[in-house]
Amino acid sequence: MADHTCMSFDSIHGHVLLLEGAPHGAVLSGALKDAGYRVSVAKSPEEVLSATDLDASFAAIVAPVIDSASLSAALTSLRHKNPHIPVFAGAPETPRHRFDRLLPGVPAAQIVAAVRERLDAHHYDDRILSALVETTTRILTSNVAELGLEVTETFIRYDARMLGQVTAMLDIMGTGLVGKVMISGAADWFELQSRAMLGIDQPNQSMISDMAAEISNVVAADVRTHYLGRGLDSVMGTPTVFGGSDVYVRIYSPRPSLVTRFESPLFEAPLFVEWLLERKGEDQAGEDPLIDAGELEFF
Repeated sequence: MADHTCMSFDSIHGHVLLLEGAPHGAVLSGALKDAGYRVSVAKSPEEVLSATDLDASFAAIVAPVIDSASLSAALTSLRHKNPHIPVFAGAPETPRHRFDRLLPGVPAAQIVAAVRERLDAHHYDDRILSALVETTTRILTSNVAELGLEVTETFIRYDARMLGQVTAMLDIMGTGLVGKVMISGAADWFELQSRAMLGIDQPNQSMISDMAAEISNVVAADVRTHYLGRGLDSVMGTPTVFGGSDVYVRIYSPRPSLVTRFESPLFEAPLFVEWLLERKGEDQAGEDPLIDAGELEFF
């Protein structure tokens, strides 16, 4: 089995949607890529909406100049559907828009710096990434040794849609730690695990759902153990299993969730492990002003 103990957040990236025709054009796209972001380009306001409808992995939208009513309407519609996704727009911040403000025509380097400041503001502990990768790898390969599991991507996102055909979501609650752990993938992933563990050739839908729930249980237990060592107590809820990738679960947080993508040569579609963890307490010095003292603090 591969050694994942050296994983760190240096490899985490965000997926940025850039509106074509923005100032600096290819220069800005290249600068975002050089900063470690994956960049997709939308050619029109309509493509901004269609791209975000088709892809649930975006961490930010960049439209340095709002030069039409249709673009303004598209960005406003996007923020209604996904109120926490950062939209870097070349327009004054107003109560109607509430975009991350950029003055029109600012240098590409300044735009990239603004994106980095916002997207790099998560406070996850490096060790939790390695711990969750180890846990997920262990539980999946213990039943199917030939899985050939590989971590291919770790990214942040601001979307509440499920990433796979089957998703098991489990709440973590307590006096110190709260959050969610989600496991999403094609049904094939959980069907294979069920066949291997139960010795059944054709597990039914209930068995497949139970397997997804069990994997989320084990991963969430490791989350609790990790943070209990830091004095943050919590308990686990009962997993809920959803079907369909178009399911939305509204998650109220001004900061992103963290997603690890696993792939196997046995399956065409990947498996995603996602978590959104928060602790209760007052703001730390230098924290994002979007979080008021006494509310949940993302870390």
